[in-house]
Amino acid sequence: RRYLLYYSPIEGNTSTVPSRQIETIPDSSLPVQRAGDTEYLERGLRYSLVSNPLCDLWYSSTMKKVFDRDPPPKTMRQKISFSAARNESEAIQLVLRPKSVGEIHAVSAHLTGPRGYVLPNDCFDIRRAKYVSIEKPSRTGAGYRDVCRSAFTGRLPDPLPKFAPMAYKAGDPNIIIWADVTVPKNAPAGLYQGELGIDTSSGRVAA
Repeated sequence: RRYLLYYSPIEGNTSTVPSRQIETIPDSSLPVQRAGDTEYLERGLRYSLVSNPLCDLWYSSTMKKVFDRDPPPKTMRQKISFSAARNESEAIQLVLRPKSVGEIHAVSAHLTGPRGYVLPNDCFDIRRAKYVSIEKPSRTGAGYRDVCRSAFTGRLPDPLPKFAPMAYKAGDPNIIIWADVTVPKNAPAGLYQGELGIDTSSGRVAA
């Protein structure tokens, strides 16, 4: 028998064997040693920031799709931490789950770094993810038992138009705020602190 081992993206599917093949696997081995207790990646991908009569607000890694009825995570944290290099952009995904009637007037962000350096306003690109209804899947994977993205049906967040003021009421689907932060080429290296604020008709919610 001849076996072929090849790479395929986690959420994609490759129904045909790639043309580029390696005839033999390199004859080498490395010792593996456990360094500590098992850590689950999921713990750092989603966590709650604020919970009050107005709303629940939580952070979700941009690696995770947030569905319209996803509940807020049980894990709580006080702040969001991320890193980026000069000339690099990093995205932040915040999810607001309304508990009352109101309106989001604006979303803003600011970060202050070493020697009082403030990231210019044009370094922040604020958007809102919109949901798209998928009624017919693209196709199913070749022999997959689990549903992959190509076989998904339902409401999926995908388009990212510029944020605009919007009304909401209790029980509405999750509101996804997406902020791209671009680090200028002349920004001093170091620790930056600040907040991403959501101004609503009932007050300001910040992370």
